[in-house]
Amino acid sequence: MTASRANQPQLSIIVPVLNEAAAIADFLAMLQRQDGLFFEVIFADGGSVDEGRELVRRRAQKGFATRWIEAPRGRAVQMNRGRAAARGRFLLFLHVDSRLPDSHALATAVEQLAASGEGMIAGHFRLLFGDAPPALREKLLYWEIKARLDRPGCTHGDQGMLMAATVFDALGGFPEDWPLFEDTRLAERLRQRGRWLLLNAEIETSARRFAREGLRQRQLLNALLMNFRALGMTEFLTATGPIYRQQAETGELRLAPFLRRFQAMIAERQLQKRLQLWYRTGRYVRGNAWQLLLARRIRSGRWTLETSPAEIERQLRGFDRCFNLLTDNPVGHALAGLLTWIWFQLQLRRECGTDA
Repeated sequence: MTASRANQPQLSIIVPVLNEAAAIADFLAMLQRQDGLFFEVIFADGGSVDEGRELVRRRAQKGFATRWIEAPRGRAVQMNRGRAAARGRFLLFLHVDSRLPDSHALATAVEQLAASGEGMIAGHFRLLFGDAPPALREKLLYWEIKARLDRPGCTHGDQGMLMAATVFDALGGFPEDWPLFEDTRLAERLRQRGRWLLLNAEIETSARRFAREGLRQRQLLNALLMNFRALGMTEFLTATGPIYRQQAETGELRLAPFLRRFQAMIAERQLQKRLQLWYRTGRYVRGNAWQLLLARRIRSGRWTLETSPAEIERQLRGFDRCFNLLTDNPVGHALAGLLTWIWFQLQLRRECGTDA
């Protein structure tokens, strides 16, 4: 390998970490099996107190370089600092618990993206939850199929985000002004100006959070937070931080503290503001009704991982056209808002009534 090539990796893999020593060894071993591409790995650390840095320093890597940089805590700022240190033409933002089973996944992904043409184009891998326990395997199929669709809210960091460094810079990097959803916001910013390319290779991501916290609890909290994000209500997102940190090591996610806090924040508003919140929520929820059809088709076995994402998209667009004709109006938004309010009250009663 020439010195000039060693100084100019084709791909920079940026990995935000915080006390992830337990996952780093397997992550590096996975990358050592990648062939056909020279790359570097940049661990952007948010203040770890474990032996992760020392582990990276001790392990001699074959075929790629590793670096460890310090950054303020926060996934967005950590990844932006990682990009500032990157030297590759292409950037791949990857989670430390992600695995690429195909030893040529990186090489073929870069080739596929490079061949896709100029412009605002980025790629993401085909998501799989490789370590999902049997009880979750069938339920997580919904998330795996949804992650392959080119629709708002479907592209996230656990799929890996591959793009040219020039594209990332043109997007302004990951937004650092909100505490959550930096990956989703970057994905939607790109989708507004270009397109996401579904890469041929698969990526296996850990289902540990779903298994530890509970799939239903995580789905419900994510749904609420995505709604508040879409409405631009950052105070609701910020409020989850202290609660989540208190529960981080407790195992199962308890929803009652979140729901009580959301309820209190809503109640602080004047009646007109509360009605506007639920109306806007209804508009957002109505626009995502296609997810109900997706879930139903997956449960029935009609749509599987073997079903072409393009075919699923085609049928969903047909559903959107018919559903929008009937519901994309003030009455439809108000009705969806009312149904969502009823749903929220039921969840509040269920969770807070059983919370010890």
